[in-house]
Amino acid sequence: MENYVRIHTLQGTHITHATLKSVLEHLPDPPFLQTHKSYIINTSKITGIEGNVIELGKMQVPLSRSLRDAVLERLLRDRLLKK
Repeated sequence: MENYVRIHTLQGTHITHATLKSVLEHLPDPPFLQTHKSYIINTSKITGIEGNVIELGKMQVPLSRSLRDAVLERLLRDRLLKK
């Protein structure tokens, strides 16, 4: 969508004129994490990971090969530090 970002929330979908990078800069870290060049997710909403797909309830988003190791390491670190 070039410089438009579609944001999915529990209340609905919103479209804004911005870059994904600028949106990511304004989101808290954690829980938000970029998993693909076109996707940012709220890690607290993850219900499963299978292969290169992250499940967020009924929604599925890709996990890029280039970000896979960093994403999985971050998720594991965040889960262990919460305990």
